[in-house]
Amino acid sequence: MVSMVVDPVGESTIISDFLLRMITGLLGGVLIGLERERAQFSSVKPRRRRDSSIPGLRSFGLISLFGALSSYIASEFKGFVAGAETLMPLALASLLLFVALYAYIRMVRQEVLGITTYIVMLLAFLVGVLAGIGFILEAASTSVLVTMLLALKSPAVRLAQSIEYRELLAILEVAAVFLIIGPIILRFSEMTGLSSLYKIYLFFALVLALSLTSYIMARAWGVKGLAYAAVLGSLVNSEAMIGSVSQAVKSVKDSDLRISLLGRLTAIIISVMQARSSVIALIALYIFTSYEVLTGSIVYLLGLILVSVAILSYLSGVGKGQLDIGKSIVVASPINWGTAARAAVAYAILTLAANVIASRGFETAVAVIGLVGGLVNATATILSVASVSSILDPCIANISILAAIFTASLNKIFYADLRGLGKAEVSVLAKTVVLLALIPGAFMAAAYFLCL
Repeated sequence: MVSMVVDPVGESTIISDFLLRMITGLLGGVLIGLERERAQFSSVKPRRRRDSSIPGLRSFGLISLFGALSSYIASEFKGFVAGAETLMPLALASLLLFVALYAYIRMVRQEVLGITTYIVMLLAFLVGVLAGIGFILEAASTSVLVTMLLALKSPAVRLAQSIEYRELLAILEVAAVFLIIGPIILRFSEMTGLSSLYKIYLFFALVLALSLTSYIMARAWGVKGLAYAAVLGSLVNSEAMIGSVSQAVKSVKDSDLRISLLGRLTAIIISVMQARSSVIALIALYIFTSYEVLTGSIVYLLGLILVSVAILSYLSGVGKGQLDIGKSIVVASPINWGTAARAAVAYAILTLAANVIASRGFETAVAVIGLVGGLVNATATILSVASVSSILDPCIANISILAAIFTASLNKIFYADLRGLGKAEVSVLAKTVVLLALIPGAFMAAAYFLCL
């Protein structure tokens, strides 16, 4: 409310607040108008620009400023200026009348179809209204979101033209799993106290999401895209990623290529997981523990990071020819419900096993917890060990963390989708898992013998 007391400091504050609101409203409209101006230049032929021009930078900026000023007066001068409370309805009615008249001229007289511009004009006005009543962040965010949506028109059109109906259904199915089923299961788990049920659901949903990601990247970039998906997916959840990759590789027709690709992608997933887990462990130890424990862990964890990076560099080098074969892989289905269900069952079984072992009194043996916890989730186990590492013997802390990474490497064989794979493929998968698990296993053994 505007103060009626003459106060230089208060008056200066009111003026500054007024300017902030008006400038925010103006810039929000200008940002939207800038995109509209650019779209006009890129889509209209030069000789027709003047006849078919649409509102641009100045027009949208003024519309937003009109909304900001109207809402400011209506909110701040209500009760002090007669008719201030009726200004907003009048302003909105005036804008709607103007938009209707403009739409009539363009659609009837000039025969220019499309309704986007008229909707954007109303949104620009609302951006100004938000700024005028003091919602600065909301106004700025809305203007950015509107501009982003408008700028995505060309990519969205190309995507709509290239996407298949089954792919659209797959996207909607995954969205339904996250946005509809997810809240229901969360509510049910909260009511019943079954928090583990929600964790199993999240793992299932993550496998589906990574399966869809693998499909999209493989469809767009072939085998190279599948390798990119393996790297990015392993940064999120390597257990979910191995199930998606092992299912996608089955679509490769050439047997030798399928074997080689499965081994290489499995190695990428495990190496990325080991490097990621080591980095998380270093950060967690830096936060939770003493300098002595941290310095003792640096040698092992940095060594594991360097070895993982070296393996990834080697794989990218020797596999460059295969990764450049383009779109020779066609993934059969955008998502695989069976793979997600089997991975979720494996996750549930391993989680149950970990809880049983802990309930039997083994929780005092932190190294054993590291071994068992890594089978389920290396990140959670590492963070748990690091959080109590300040009261542990440094050797026990190091061994526990390395044990979690060791078993997190071995557990890939449980999460892989082995159905339909030949003996050669299963053999390569198992050998790759065991070979790469030996790396953190060797560091764990070194830590153990050095502590004797």
